Amino acid sequence: MISRKSEEVLNRAGRYAIDNRHEYCTLEHVFWALLDDPAVVDILDACDVDPEILSEELEDYMDREVPKLEATTADGSPGADDEQPPIVTVAVQSLLQRALFHVQSSGKDEVQPRDLFVALFQARDSQSVFLLGKFGIERLEVLNFISHGTLRDDQSPVPTGSGGRDRDRDDAESGARPKKEADALDTYA
Repeated sequence: MISRKSEEVLNRAGRYAIDNRHEYCTLEHVFWALLDDPAVVDILDACDVDPEILSEELEDYMDREVPKLEATTADGSPGADDEQPPIVTVAVQSLLQRALFHVQSSGKDEVQPRDLFVALFQARDSQSVFLLGKFGIERLEVLNFISHGTLRDDQSPVPTGSGGRDRDRDDAESGARPKKEADALDTYA
């Protein structure tokens, strides 16, 4: 069963597609809508990623890549500004199925927005997963955060990047906030 919050996310995604006259409602629309959910924002904050930057990149991508509907009148000629619902893609339907399976296998009753977020990672060829990877967000870290409230089991410091460049500079160039090392007392408490 889909929770009320997840329904709100899906409705927000559809509304964004309608408002922008997109022909399709895609995974990127759903991801964009998830960026307003407090549980997903908490996950992104733990990963030191600004949801607004992700939102802007998604909006730019959708403006460029998602086909737009032409306005038509009742007789089929161009001109009217009627609201034609976007076509929900197979990828969005698959996302919902994966989220439902994830929820059933974990013994929960409802699909929450964070379950949709986790299921998003399985759409490997999507722009959404590309962006998540670009900002260093991995499915295992998200699952660990949801389950345990931490990003890593060992809470070790974040390693530096390869090739002599450090991760903080890489993060600054990509728009991500630098990761913070775990304080032992905070981790214990």
